[in-house]
Amino acid sequence: MKTKTASLKIASKQLVENIKNPGIRMAFWTHFVTQPTTTSVSLLWAVPFLVTAENQTHDFAALTLTSMVIFGLLTGPIIGRICARHPEKRALVVYLVVGLTTFTWLIIVSIPGQIASPLLMVFFLFISIGGPASMIAFDFTKDIVSKDRLGSANGFANVGGFLASFVMMYLTGLVIDIVQATTGSVERYTIDAFRWGFASQLLVVAVGIVFFTLERRKHLQTSSDPGNSSNQPAV
Repeated sequence: MKTKTASLKIASKQLVENIKNPGIRMAFWTHFVTQPTTTSVSLLWAVPFLVTAENQTHDFAALTLTSMVIFGLLTGPIIGRICARHPEKRALVVYLVVGLTTFTWLIIVSIPGQIASPLLMVFFLFISIGGPASMIAFDFTKDIVSKDRLGSANGFANVGGFLASFVMMYLTGLVIDIVQATTGSVERYTIDAFRWGFASQLLVVAVGIVFFTLERRKHLQTSSDPGNSSNQPAV
């Protein structure tokens, strides 16, 4: 019993220390802003959007989801290689990936009517890059904290992406319900409903990128402090 109590105290202390560290908060927001677009679509919204709104077959939806996984496997090592060779470019990679996925969503919600199958496939492949890019969060944590705190730091950072994913899922569904109630449409999953629903996801991304930028700035200021003896790679 005493061992469990001691373990809880240690875990709680490490959690507080992690939250106080701007670098770990930066990792949290890295995961928050990169993962959710991939997760919210693949776990929940891809099939109703593709099959019901876009009038695609279930086979096409299955192929799209499978292709997202394969594309993630292909792009993951590339992102990892870039971050390993140029750790100072990791934040730039985060910005580029978020910019690409955001631009993709803007195109999806801007195209009137149904989208051609090849374009849908390309769009969803672009969206899938957020999954492997979210691992940059853990590349940050390993450079910022000692090994004895790495587990708790990774656990805290990992919460970011899943928190954002569930918020995105909820917002998309909420907006879809609001659109149906407002328009009086018999069908719930219409193109217009998804257009507004997916647009709401950009709010989550906007919050994430703002806080990522703020925490990165704080981390850089802390790292450049002459009194800081840590030797951390640039971000």
